[in-house]
Amino acid sequence: ADVSELQEKHQESKEYIDKAYNYYSKKDDIRNMSQIYLLYTSYYIGIDDIQNANKEQIKRISYLRQKEDNLELARALAYYGSFQRRKTKEFNSAINNLQEAKKIYESINLTDIDAFERLIFNLSRCYSEIGKHEEANSYLKDAYNLREDLIEKENRNLTTSLETKYQTEKKE
Repeated sequence: ADVSELQEKHQESKEYIDKAYNYYSKKDDIRNMSQIYLLYTSYYIGIDDIQNANKEQIKRISYLRQKEDNLELARALAYYGSFQRRKTKEFNSAINNLQEAKKIYESINLTDIDAFERLIFNLSRCYSEIGKHEEANSYLKDAYNLREDLIEKENRNLTTSLETKYQTEKKE
């Protein structure tokens, strides 16, 4: 379904999504069901049906609220907030969803990842759009600092990896 959608074979993509939905809904596989709702969203965006794409996001969040997977719910809320910002321009609602996702990420102590940085950046953009520039600037600074920390962490990991590889080759 994903590949078909990337190739803009929308009808083929929809057929695969429907099959996956039937399969995974019987197994109640939370992560795959969440992904399927996201694929439906992508399909509807691909055929320029934002109203149904929005409905699929609401279904996804509703489904995940009934499950015990906070990380997946946080991901869904963050995606929906971004979707609302970019596609429907519902900035206040987007802020609510992004803030809820932020609280979940903080509660599970997962604030040092790219997804959290994008969430903070989206909050900045939403606040800017509704004219709350002080909040927007604060979130933009937070996103920038987090991005810097993530790059630094990635560089340390790369350096360590290269050093290990060098020392191993040297020993050999």
